[in-house]
Amino acid sequence: MANLSSNHIPVLFHEVLEHAQVQSGDVWVDCTLGRGGHTEALLQQGAQVIAFDRDQQAINETSTRLNSFIKSGHLTIIHNNFSEIAHSLESLGIKSVSGILADLGVSSPQLDEAERGFSFMSSGPIDMRMDQSYGISALEWITSHTTGDLCHILRTYGEEARAKYLAKVIKVWTDEAVENETINSLDTLALSRLVESATPMKLRRKLNKHPATRVFQALRIAVNDELGALEQLLKDAPNLLALHGKLLLISFHSLEDRMVKKCFKYLSEPPTPPRRGLPPPPSAPLEFKVNIRKGLIANEEEKAMNPRSRSARLRILTRIRNPHS
Repeated sequence: MANLSSNHIPVLFHEVLEHAQVQSGDVWVDCTLGRGGHTEALLQQGAQVIAFDRDQQAINETSTRLNSFIKSGHLTIIHNNFSEIAHSLESLGIKSVSGILADLGVSSPQLDEAERGFSFMSSGPIDMRMDQSYGISALEWITSHTTGDLCHILRTYGEEARAKYLAKVIKVWTDEAVENETINSLDTLALSRLVESATPMKLRRKLNKHPATRVFQALRIAVNDELGALEQLLKDAPNLLALHGKLLLISFHSLEDRMVKKCFKYLSEPPTPPRRGLPPPPSAPLEFKVNIRKGLIANEEEKAMNPRSRSARLRILTRIRNPHS
């Protein structure tokens, strides 16, 4: 059992360790360092870890706490998007790894720090960037795009049924602020209340979440190109696994989970026959298998202790054959 030096326990922590089956000397990649909970546990199991994160603040804090592992050469931290995993490992001279882990959720500290702009429950700048040194803020995204663009991301990334109406309401709000030169006074709490006030009371009672949840999710995904980064990770990560290596991905909403599930299914199942009754086309032996078809979710105890774990799902892919073997 890992004994973390931080009070922060990552989502599905025990399930990750159980299925990672880390051996001393393994090389692992943690695509989402955050506050270092998963990384530290892998290190304590004897692994060498290369950890990625876009959030410089998270890197600074975790580097200090895990400094002994950095000094010993067991931990390498890279300030970059995990979409660059293949290029980064190549630059380190690493051709394959024992395992790759990605916790795709926004970290608790990011949500809790109002100044990051992720939370709709407190007042802060409408920023939402994982890497505040790069790209444009969520507010800048809204003001530089059309109502149609906003409607598209609310519908696609937020799966918001009232996307067209809410996009119009939000754009009128920001356009008026630009015209009145009060744009810098807009904050996350005001945006949250705007969406809430634009949601009928009858609908609010039916929702099991805050009315602004999907709006904030859509903006965050758009600003950080989260699905684009995940698409690249799913393309590159399986090819980086050594024999019996594992890819563990924790998703927090249906968009991510569908992408992961579709990719894992494609890699682990033979192609379907072109027509019913016909044999499947010839194909090479499968190189991967899916561990636990439906994935793993948090148990009731974890859900009670950490409500953010309720939507988490862990899916695992294992390399069972080397390419062309």
